[in-house]
Amino acid sequence: MVVAQSAGLVADADLVAEVAASLGKLGKSQDLVQLVAQAKSKTGGQDLSPDEEAKLRLSINDVLVNLAPITLGDLRKGWRPFTRTLRQAVLFWIVMAIALAVLVQTGYLTLVYEKTSSFLTSAKELQTSHTEESMEAIYFTIRSLKLDDQSGRTAYLNAIKDVASIRQQMMSETSYAAISSDINGSLLSFDLANHVVGGLWISVFEALDLLLPRGRRFCPPGQEDCILPLRQVEKNARQAPAAVEDHREKLKKACQTEQMAAPAPALPAPPAIPAAGGAPDLKGADGKLPHCVIMAHVDDINLVMGALGLDFNPRDHKNYLADVHHLKTNIDLLGKWVLPALYGVFGAMLFFMRHYVDPSQPDPTLGKLLYRLMLGGIAGVIMVWFWTPAPQTPNTIQLTSLSAFGVAFLIGFSTDVLFSVLDRFSKALSDTLGKPGTT
Repeated sequence: MVVAQSAGLVADADLVAEVAASLGKLGKSQDLVQLVAQAKSKTGGQDLSPDEEAKLRLSINDVLVNLAPITLGDLRKGWRPFTRTLRQAVLFWIVMAIALAVLVQTGYLTLVYEKTSSFLTSAKELQTSHTEESMEAIYFTIRSLKLDDQSGRTAYLNAIKDVASIRQQMMSETSYAAISSDINGSLLSFDLANHVVGGLWISVFEALDLLLPRGRRFCPPGQEDCILPLRQVEKNARQAPAAVEDHREKLKKACQTEQMAAPAPALPAPPAIPAAGGAPDLKGADGKLPHCVIMAHVDDINLVMGALGLDFNPRDHKNYLADVHHLKTNIDLLGKWVLPALYGVFGAMLFFMRHYVDPSQPDPTLGKLLYRLMLGGIAGVIMVWFWTPAPQTPNTIQLTSLSAFGVAFLIGFSTDVLFSVLDRFSKALSDTLGKPGTT
């Protein structure tokens, strides 16, 4: 048994000496080569003495330090420098394909992120432009103008200038629709993921509401109908615009039936509520219902704006809050999670590619590759948390800069740096909290 162990030690030493010599890392000392030669010169199956075995082990250790990251286990598995087996060649091209896919996806999502961020700024500007209110103000200005004096003609020219400015804003809104369609197409995969996750949460919420005891449900006892199921709430939200439009059509038909749709120059005074009880008289002094008068004014505004060349329907006020919320959700997902993780993964992938293209180093295993890629992605996300400042207010949109993505890439390339810093911070914090008298 002892002879077999000595033979195995000599074989390991011979293997290490051979690889070190081929890589030029044997060093100036020739102790390992000489010890191997002495061990092989022994005849009759003589075992190594304890002193010779100790010197041989120490010499192997010194040479392996120069060979790092090559280990004795790599050599025992059959790896040799400047050679590549079929399995290693296949794994090499798989890694290259994965790296190319990560690069393409990272670049594409970076462009989507930049385009979405710029589009979000435009959506917020349109939301605060108040184009509809400006057009309604122009309508009332024009209706009150008197062109027979100089002040009236000057006000009319100013109104025409305002119309030209509004026309430019409407052109921006027209291009907004086309760009919005392009952006939504790029974010379709993220929207699908959000819908899937949201649907799962709704299912869990409904299941919990059914499984919880009566006293712990979301509705208090005796008020089982205090809230609608979440799916019904979503359905009602989708049907709300159609219901409003249907209600408008019914009011319009009612006004036409009563022959009260003619435009009126002014709104009626609010109805007086009788002091002695009873229902108030909803009709104005001219006998017209308030909603009919309002609809007549709206129709008149539409006609005047059409004469000025403005495609404007005062009933359809544009609201960009839903778009702003949708874009902000996807920007947060991209800027704080997806892109930092991809840049970290790409940095880790580049770290391994240097090893794969170096024939003097053993190829990392697939398990080690996946583990390092996961660490790189997590490190990239963590680094962006520290790098991106917190928003000043809850409604402030804090965008992640390209420099933060660059830092995520560097950290993914050298994850050991980040985790060593975290280890030191954790140790320093635990030492501080562990001292007597600290709280």
